[in-house]
Amino acid sequence: MRRIVGGVLALVLMSSSLMANQRLNDRYKQQCQYRVYGTGEFDSLIAAEMIGVVNGIVFMIKPSDRSDYAKAPFGTIIDKACQNALNNMSNLGFENDYKLAVLILLNKNFLNINK
Repeated sequence: MRRIVGGVLALVLMSSSLMANQRLNDRYKQQCQYRVYGTGEFDSLIAAEMIGVVNGIVFMIKPSDRSDYAKAPFGTIIDKACQNALNNMSNLGFENDYKLAVLILLNKNFLNINK
């Protein structure tokens, strides 16, 4: 349980604020729409940041707590996280939705809670 609380806390601290910058949210959302639906334009800076988020969260989670998704290629993780974030948007900003989706995918403790 402490790891879950620590993970959520780290997720919130990774963003610039609880309500992330609207322009950054829009860029994350557009990049996810590009990856999932094929609409819009590719944004290389946001794509690199998305890879960094996945890499950072994989590093943060103990190997014994990682789900099977942690062994998947980063592109697969990003695509699935984008799809989940687009389907489950909150009022905290899309950037935070994406980061939470990555954390849920990669941490098997989150997967066990949601079953």
